[in-house]
Amino acid sequence: MTDRQKDLLERFGQFLTGGALAGLVAAGCGIALRRDFSKVTPQAVVFDDLCGLQDYHDALVENKAPPISVVSSTELTKENGDRPAGGKTTFAFDSEFQLSHLRRILGDNWKRLPDEVMKANNLHLEVRWAERVGVKRVVTDEDAELSIDRKVWALPYSQCLSEFLFGATLYATRRDLLGLPPVKTQPQSVVAAGTDGDTAPLMATPATPATPALTAAKATDTTLAPAAPATTPAPVPTPVAEVAPALTVAPAPTVAPATDAAAPPTAAAKP
Repeated sequence: MTDRQKDLLERFGQFLTGGALAGLVAAGCGIALRRDFSKVTPQAVVFDDLCGLQDYHDALVENKAPPISVVSSTELTKENGDRPAGGKTTFAFDSEFQLSHLRRILGDNWKRLPDEVMKANNLHLEVRWAERVGVKRVVTDEDAELSIDRKVWALPYSQCLSEFLFGATLYATRRDLLGLPPVKTQPQSVVAAGTDGDTAPLMATPATPATPALTAAKATDTTLAPAAPATTPAPVPTPVAEVAPALTVAPAPTVAPATDAAAPPTAAAKP
Protein backbone atom coordinates (compact mmCIF):
# COMPACT_ATOMS: atom_id res chain seq x y z
CA MET A 1 0.00 0.00 0.00
CA THR A 2 1.48 3.31 -1.02
CA ASP A 3 1.78 6.32 1.25
CA ARG A 4 -0.97 8.06 -0.74
CA GLN A 5 -3.37 5.15 -0.19
CA LYS A 6 -2.61 5.09 3.52
CA ASP A 7 -3.32 8.84 3.71
CA LEU A 8 -6.65 8.44 1.91
CA LEU A 9 -7.64 5.53 4.16
CA GLU A 10 -6.82 7.54 7.26
CA ARG A 11 -8.87 10.49 6.02
CA PHE A 12 -11.74 8.17 5.13
CA GLY A 13 -11.67 6.69 8.64
CA GLN A 14 -11.75 10.14 10.16
CA PHE A 15 -14.69 11.07 7.96
CA LEU A 16 -16.69 7.99 9.03
CA THR A 17 -15.89 8.59 12.69
CA GLY A 18 -16.82 12.24 12.42
CA GLY A 19 -20.03 11.34 10.62
CA ALA A 20 -20.96 8.80 13.28
CA LEU A 21 -20.29 11.30 16.08
CA ALA A 22 -22.30 13.96 14.30
CA GLY A 23 -25.13 11.48 13.91
CA LEU A 24 -25.03 10.67 17.64
CA VAL A 25 -25.02 14.34 18.58
CA ALA A 26 -27.92 15.05 16.26
CA ALA A 27 -29.86 12.12 17.67
CA GLY A 28 -29.18 13.27 21.23
CA CYS A 29 -30.43 16.79 20.51
CA GLY A 30 -33.27 15.77 18.24
CA ILE A 31 -36.90 14.92 18.97
CA ALA A 32 -37.22 12.23 21.65
CA LEU A 33 -40.06 10.19 23.14
CA ARG A 34 -41.89 11.62 26.13
CA ARG A 35 -44.20 8.65 26.80
CA ASP A 36 -43.07 5.04 26.55
CA PHE A 37 -45.73 2.40 25.90
CA SER A 38 -43.27 -0.50 25.77
CA LYS A 39 -44.74 -1.99 28.97
CA VAL A 40 -48.36 -1.58 27.82
CA THR A 41 -50.03 -3.95 25.38
CA PRO A 42 -51.15 -2.38 22.07
CA GLN A 43 -54.72 -3.51 22.80
CA ALA A 44 -54.69 -1.62 26.12
CA VAL A 45 -53.40 1.55 24.45
CA VAL A 46 -56.44 1.56 22.17
CA PHE A 47 -59.05 0.20 24.59
CA ASP A 48 -58.06 2.66 27.35
CA ASP A 49 -57.68 5.43 24.74
CA LEU A 50 -54.28 6.41 26.11
CA CYS A 51 -53.70 8.53 23.01
CA GLY A 52 -57.00 10.42 23.42
CA LEU A 53 -58.14 9.81 19.84
CA GLN A 54 -61.74 8.55 20.15
CA ASP A 55 -63.23 12.03 19.63
CA TYR A 56 -60.88 12.68 16.71
CA HIS A 57 -61.90 9.54 14.82
CA ASP A 58 -65.58 10.12 15.68
CA ALA A 59 -65.34 13.60 14.12
CA LEU A 60 -63.96 12.08 10.91
CA VAL A 61 -66.77 9.49 10.81
CA GLU A 62 -69.33 12.25 11.37
CA ASN A 63 -67.79 14.20 8.46
CA LYS A 64 -67.24 17.16 10.77
CA ALA A 65 -63.78 17.67 9.31
CA PRO A 66 -61.85 16.58 6.22
CA PRO A 67 -59.41 13.66 6.54
CA ILE A 68 -55.66 14.15 6.32
CA SER A 69 -54.50 14.84 2.76
CA VAL A 70 -52.19 12.28 1.15
CA VAL A 71 -49.36 13.85 -0.86
CA SER A 72 -47.75 10.66 -2.12
CA SER A 73 -47.96 6.94 -1.45
CA THR A 74 -46.04 3.88 -2.61
CA GLU A 75 -47.07 0.30 -1.92
CA LEU A 76 -45.21 -2.99 -1.94
CA THR A 77 -47.25 -6.04 -2.86
CA LYS A 78 -46.36 -9.67 -2.19
CA GLU A 79 -45.66 -11.81 -5.22
CA ASN A 80 -48.77 -13.97 -4.82
CA GLY A 81 -50.99 -11.52 -2.98
CA ASP A 82 -53.52 -8.92 -3.98
CA ARG A 83 -53.07 -6.83 -0.81
CA PRO A 84 -50.09 -4.54 -0.15
CA ALA A 85 -47.55 -5.84 2.32
CA GLY A 86 -46.37 -2.34 3.15
CA GLY A 87 -45.44 1.01 1.77
CA LYS A 88 -44.55 4.62 2.44
CA THR A 89 -47.03 7.50 2.64
CA THR A 90 -46.56 11.25 2.99
CA PHE A 91 -49.39 13.17 4.65
CA ALA A 92 -50.00 16.93 4.49
CA PHE A 93 -51.39 18.86 7.45
CA ASP A 94 -52.80 22.22 6.39
CA SER A 95 -56.22 22.63 8.05
CA GLU A 96 -56.61 24.01 11.58
CA PHE A 97 -58.52 20.89 12.66
CA GLN A 98 -55.74 18.52 11.57
CA LEU A 99 -52.90 20.76 12.75
CA SER A 100 -54.39 21.23 16.22
CA HIS A 101 -54.74 17.45 16.68
CA LEU A 102 -51.23 16.81 15.33
CA ARG A 103 -49.76 19.39 17.72
CA ARG A 104 -51.55 17.77 20.64
CA ILE A 105 -50.34 14.26 19.68
CA LEU A 106 -46.78 15.55 19.25
CA GLY A 107 -46.80 17.48 22.54
CA ASP A 108 -48.22 14.53 24.51
CA ASN A 109 -45.83 11.90 23.19
CA TRP A 110 -42.57 13.63 22.19
CA LYS A 111 -40.24 16.22 23.70
CA ARG A 112 -37.66 18.66 22.31
CA LEU A 113 -40.03 19.58 19.52
CA PRO A 114 -38.84 22.56 17.41
CA ASP A 115 -40.96 25.70 17.60
CA GLU A 116 -41.09 25.67 13.81
CA VAL A 117 -42.97 22.38 13.92
CA MET A 118 -45.40 23.41 16.66
CA LYS A 119 -46.21 26.75 15.00
CA ALA A 120 -46.25 25.62 11.37
CA ASN A 121 -49.36 26.21 9.27
CA ASN A 122 -48.40 23.55 6.78
CA LEU A 123 -46.18 20.52 7.32
CA HIS A 124 -45.65 17.03 5.95
CA LEU A 125 -45.32 13.75 7.80
CA GLU A 126 -43.84 10.70 6.07
CA VAL A 127 -44.19 7.21 7.55
CA ARG A 128 -43.35 3.70 6.47
CA TRP A 129 -46.15 1.25 7.23
CA ALA A 130 -46.93 -2.46 7.09
CA GLU A 131 -50.34 -4.08 6.77
CA ARG A 132 -51.33 -6.55 9.48
CA VAL A 133 -54.64 -8.38 9.38
CA GLY A 134 -56.01 -5.82 6.93
CA VAL A 135 -54.99 -2.80 9.08
CA LYS A 136 -52.10 -0.48 8.31
CA ARG A 137 -49.60 0.11 11.13
CA VAL A 138 -46.57 2.39 11.29
CA VAL A 139 -43.40 0.26 11.39
CA THR A 140 -41.63 0.19 14.73
CA ASP A 141 -38.04 -0.07 13.47
CA GLU A 142 -37.87 3.12 11.41
CA ASP A 143 -38.33 6.78 12.32
CA ALA A 144 -41.05 8.82 10.71
CA GLU A 145 -40.08 12.20 9.21
CA LEU A 146 -41.57 15.62 9.83
CA SER A 147 -40.75 18.20 7.20
CA ILE A 148 -41.37 21.88 6.48
CA ASP A 149 -40.17 22.90 3.05
CA ARG A 150 -36.70 21.30 2.97
CA LYS A 151 -36.16 20.97 6.72
CA VAL A 152 -36.57 17.42 8.03
CA TRP A 153 -36.82 16.09 11.60
CA ALA A 154 -36.72 12.41 12.57
CA LEU A 155 -39.67 11.31 14.71
CA PRO A 156 -39.08 8.16 16.82
CA TYR A 157 -41.82 5.51 16.77
CA SER A 158 -44.81 5.84 19.08
CA GLN A 159 -47.98 3.76 18.92
CA CYS A 160 -50.02 6.96 19.13
CA LEU A 161 -48.72 7.88 15.67
CA SER A 162 -50.14 4.61 14.31
CA GLU A 163 -53.48 5.20 16.02
CA PHE A 164 -53.60 8.79 14.77
CA LEU A 165 -52.97 7.94 11.12
CA PHE A 166 -54.48 4.46 10.76
CA GLY A 167 -56.62 3.85 13.86
CA ALA A 168 -60.12 4.50 12.43
CA THR A 169 -61.10 0.80 12.29
CA LEU A 170 -59.73 0.05 15.77
CA TYR A 171 -61.54 3.00 17.35
CA ALA A 172 -64.79 2.03 15.66
CA THR A 173 -64.37 -1.45 17.23
CA ARG A 174 -63.61 0.16 20.60
CA ARG A 175 -66.83 2.18 20.40
CA ASP A 176 -68.84 -1.01 19.76
CA LEU A 177 -67.14 -2.91 22.59
CA LEU A 178 -67.85 -0.13 25.08
CA GLY A 179 -71.45 0.22 23.91
CA LEU A 180 -71.06 3.92 23.15
CA PRO A 181 -73.88 5.67 21.25
CA PRO A 182 -73.64 5.34 17.46
CA VAL A 183 -71.98 8.15 15.57
CA LYS A 184 -74.28 10.22 13.34
CA THR A 185 -72.84 10.73 9.89
CA GLN A 186 -73.45 14.12 8.26
CA PRO A 187 -73.55 14.68 4.48
CA GLN A 188 -70.10 14.97 2.94
CA SER A 189 -71.12 18.29 1.33
CA VAL A 190 -71.16 19.91 4.77
CA VAL A 191 -67.43 19.28 5.11
CA ALA A 192 -66.70 20.26 1.52
CA ALA A 193 -68.25 23.66 2.11
CA GLY A 194 -65.92 24.43 5.03
CA THR A 195 -62.32 25.53 4.96
CA ASP A 196 -60.94 24.32 8.26
CA GLY A 197 -63.45 21.65 9.18
CA ASP A 198 -65.32 24.04 11.46
CA THR A 199 -69.00 23.22 11.19
CA ALA A 200 -70.33 26.06 13.33
CA PRO A 201 -70.54 28.59 10.46
CA LEU A 202 -71.85 25.90 8.14
CA MET A 203 -74.76 25.15 10.43
CA ALA A 204 -75.52 28.89 10.65
CA THR A 205 -75.43 29.42 6.89
CA PRO A 206 -79.08 28.46 6.17
CA ALA A 207 -80.31 31.16 8.55
CA THR A 208 -80.77 34.47 6.73
CA PRO A 209 -80.97 37.24 9.30
CA ALA A 210 -82.50 39.61 6.70
CA THR A 211 -85.73 37.60 6.48
CA PRO A 212 -86.71 37.90 10.16
CA ALA A 213 -85.98 41.63 9.99
CA LEU A 214 -88.35 42.06 7.08
CA THR A 215 -91.12 40.06 8.69
CA ALA A 216 -90.71 42.12 11.83
CA ALA A 217 -91.04 45.30 9.77
CA LYS A 218 -94.18 43.99 8.14
CA ALA A 219 -95.63 43.06 11.49
CA THR A 220 -95.02 46.58 12.72
CA ASP A 221 -96.73 48.06 9.66
CA THR A 222 -99.81 45.91 10.09
CA THR A 223 -100.11 46.80 13.75
CA LEU A 224 -99.89 50.48 12.87
CA ALA A 225 -102.75 50.23 10.32
CA PRO A 226 -105.34 48.92 12.76
CA ALA A 227 -104.04 51.23 15.43
CA ALA A 228 -106.22 54.14 14.09
CA PRO A 229 -109.49 52.21 14.34
CA ALA A 230 -108.40 50.81 17.66
CA THR A 231 -108.06 54.36 18.99
CA THR A 232 -111.51 55.39 17.67
CA PRO A 233 -112.48 55.23 21.10
CA ALA A 234 -114.77 52.80 22.39
CA PRO A 235 -113.97 54.70 25.61
CA VAL A 236 -114.67 58.18 23.99
CA PRO A 237 -118.44 57.71 23.97
CA THR A 238 -118.23 57.17 27.70
CA PRO A 239 -117.82 60.90 28.45
CA VAL A 240 -120.95 61.55 26.31
CA ALA A 241 -122.81 59.07 28.46
CA GLU A 242 -121.72 61.04 31.51
CA VAL A 243 -123.06 64.35 30.04
CA ALA A 244 -126.43 62.74 29.22
CA PRO A 245 -127.34 62.21 32.86
CA ALA A 246 -126.58 65.88 33.47
CA LEU A 247 -129.10 66.82 30.81
CA THR A 248 -131.68 64.57 32.42
CA VAL A 249 -131.25 66.34 35.72
CA ALA A 250 -131.56 69.77 34.05
CA PRO A 251 -135.25 69.32 33.22
CA ALA A 252 -135.89 69.43 36.89
CA PRO A 253 -139.19 71.19 36.27
CA THR A 254 -140.32 68.77 38.92
CA VAL A 255 -139.70 71.77 41.10
CA ALA A 256 -142.46 73.66 39.23
CA PRO A 257 -145.13 71.22 40.24
CA ALA A 258 -143.91 71.59 43.77
CA THR A 259 -144.54 75.35 43.49
CA ASP A 260 -147.97 74.71 42.05
CA ALA A 261 -148.73 72.50 44.96
CA ALA A 262 -147.79 75.28 47.33
CA ALA A 263 -150.15 77.78 45.56
CA PRO A 264 -153.41 76.23 46.73
CA PRO A 265 -152.56 76.70 50.38
CA THR A 266 -152.11 80.46 49.75
CA ALA A 267 -155.45 80.53 47.90
CA ALA A 268 -157.07 78.76 50.75
CA ALA A 269 -155.77 81.39 53.16
CA LYS A 270 -157.83 84.15 51.46
CA PRO A 271 -161.17 83.35 53.16
